[in-house]
Formats: sequence, C-alpha cells, structure tokens
Amino acid sequence: MAKRIVTKIGNVFCAEIDGKYKCFFQYIMNDLVQLNSSVIRVFKRRYPMDYKPDMEEIVNDEVLFYAHTILYAGIIYNAWYKVGKSMNLGEEECRKVLFGSTFDYIMDSKGNMEYVDPMENWRVWHIGEEQFHIGKLPKKYIDEIETGGVYPYTSIVDRMRYGFYSGFSHLYNSGKRKRIPLPYADIYVKKGYDGYSTLTYFYFHGNNIVRLVEISDEVKAVRMTADDIAANDHRMNGVVFSDINWNPDDFVSEEEFERAWNGDEDIYREC
Repeated sequence: MAKRIVTKIGNVFCAEIDGKYKCFFQYIMNDLVQLNSSVIRVFKRRYPMDYKPDMEEIVNDEVLFYAHTILYAGIIYNAWYKVGKSMNLGEEECRKVLFGSTFDYIMDSKGNMEYVDPMENWRVWHIGEEQFHIGKLPKKYIDEIETGGVYPYTSIVDRMRYGFYSGFSHLYNSGKRKRIPLPYADIYVKKGYDGYSTLTYFYFHGNNIVRLVEISDEVKAVRMTADDIAANDHRMNGVVFSDINWNPDDFVSEEEFERAWNGDEDIYREC
C-alpha cells in the first residue's frame, strides 16, 4: 500500500536543485478561489547541500515569490520533501500579494465562447477575497502581479532555479514583462537565426553571457567566450539575457549546451 502523504499548513519543504544547492519553501494557506490549491512562499537564499535545516532561519529569509501548487505531486516525483514545520507563516504579507489570471476567451450571455486578446482579459484577487475582472492589466501591475495559475512542481523548481517561469506566460510572451534572472542562475538557451540556417546556443550566468556556439550546416561551428564576443564585437556584445524575449522551447539543459560546445554535430540535425 502506498504511504499516505500528509501536508499541513506551516510545513517547510526542501528542493535540491540540480544536486548543487538547496532551496526552501513553506506551505502557508489554501486559496478557495483557485481550486482550494496550496499557496506557498519560496525563500530567496540558496543553501549548500550539507546544510542542516533550521526552521526559523529559513522562514525569516526574504521571500522570492508566492505561488499556487499541488504539494503531493512534488513529493511523489521527488521534486521536494518535508524538513520541518514553523507557524511563523508571514500570512499578513501574503494577503497583500496581488494574484492574476488571464484567458483568451469570454462567455457571452448565451453561453457562447468568444476569443479575445488575453492581455485585455485579466481577473485579479488577493488571497481570501473574490476575484474581479479588470480587463486590461494596468501598467503599474505588470511587474508586481503574481500569476495565479496552479503551477506544477516542474514550474516551481524552474522559478527557484532561474528566478522566473520558463514555461509559457502571456506576460512574458507578449513582451510586457521581461524574464529577469537571479544573479547567480546558470541558464542554457538556444535560438535560430537567419531563417534558422544558424542555430545558436547560449550559456548565461545571471544576465551575463558566458559562452555561445553557433552551428550551421554550411560553415564550421563558431565557439566564443564572453571575452571573444567583446573582442570581435559580435552581435551579442553588450546584450544581456533579459533583453531577449525567450520562448519556452528555447530553454535547454546544461547537457545539451555542452554537447553543442564540445562539437556534437548531430545536435544541429536533431533540432
């Protein structure tokens, strides 16, 4: 028989990111207007892998973000595990956070679906209050609002790793909000250029480019470090990660980047 999973408000969880460091979050409440899902606050500090959790040290850290998620799924798939509990919940601050969701349709008075611009069709709410429709999201909320969908564990871990969600988001993909990385995040991405005759892989540390490799079926692959990019006044010279509107499919693993960097010619054909 499968072990019963019990989660309680106040539980603190640990996620071991890429086997390199630990991040922590706390289950602080449920949101009745969002499928009664679990609301968590994720803390900003990264801890070494040998860190022994101190609950009060963890929960007194700065909050990186708030989110709705399904706790047991992350436990089942070993994305995170319980390490303790604290009733220092920071509930008052959480209730000040503005959540929002947008949809690409509305229902008319006859129950018919009408497709609309999702950026003109926002609902917003505070935890414990009803949602209300505001239409277009005011500019002052663009960088403030927390997207209120119920995120899978993969998305939560991604945001711990990068500082932003790498998956699809109307805010990001519309260009209204930039993906701003954590200063110590290692990010691997790829883009097609020149009608996709050239595929470029990038490695960023925070906002700064570290290495890139350009692969083409016509010319020999070009590999550059940050110093090479600057010395050759390459088109990426001075460009930072947040300058580019990345798509969800652009994000790749460290392993895929290293395959490209180390001269795996098959990687171009696979793409």
